[in-house]
Amino acid sequence: EAILARRGKSVSYLSTTQTVQNKPPPQRLPRSQVSKLQRIYYINLDKRTDKRAFMEGWLGREAHFSASMNQTMVPYDRISAMRPTEDEMTCKGVKKDNPTRCRGVVGLIKSNLKIMKEHNTSGMTLVMEDDFQPTSSSTTTFVERVERAIADHVPDDWDVVRLDCWGRRPDHFVEPLEVREGGRPTVFETRIDPEAVVPANGKKKRRFFCGGTHAVVWREDSIHKLRALWSMKPYNGIDCALSTDRAESVGLKSYCINKGLVENSDSFESDIPK
Repeated sequence: EAILARRGKSVSYLSTTQTVQNKPPPQRLPRSQVSKLQRIYYINLDKRTDKRAFMEGWLGREAHFSASMNQTMVPYDRISAMRPTEDEMTCKGVKKDNPTRCRGVVGLIKSNLKIMKEHNTSGMTLVMEDDFQPTSSSTTTFVERVERAIADHVPDDWDVVRLDCWGRRPDHFVEPLEVREGGRPTVFETRIDPEAVVPANGKKKRRFFCGGTHAVVWREDSIHKLRALWSMKPYNGIDCALSTDRAESVGLKSYCINKGLVENSDSFESDIPK
């Protein structure tokens, strides 16, 4: 079954369903094979036609801008958001009296796992939520800015990169790679420093960090790590899981690039209540 994609006004097809079961972990790809963004997916509830129109609007404008720059826009496609069954409603850290939030947390995880199972994730893939858009630029395309940011600022060991994480980076994360004037980190790994301790009692200080999954870049040879992490039950928030012991247990290297590449639309409320 082919998955329909768009390239401006023309039509192309992303490759057919990938078989992901019973395969050994893939070999690490050279950077040259994960340096170009291959596609964009955005996750959208069927009932949120307003958000779908918003996403299709800026993606269409980006395609026209790419054409004006003599570039070809990467294929993009809408992913119909999944809804969990009652048996799947097992959430870590979510109050039992808030089933709506748990439903949203699990639905988002299942939607991402669906992409991994049923859609093309070769090379480098950007997965977005349906209320974010690129910041404006009159000189470079969004795809080009994302590619440059990863190539210029993220180490080769990355497995997943998030664009413009929200929230304060915990002080006890490993040292940031880049810090802007004023001390705010702009590029950092979302991992607790194993040497960080609280002097008073000698215990590691754990601070909660989520950061959002509004714009996430995957690489083909690390999909198995993300799948393993996001399949763990009880389900953790999909973003929060990226900075937990669970992420370390699967060997996942997660980074944030906070350089103003994407921004939230103020027109919509989140479909996952806090």
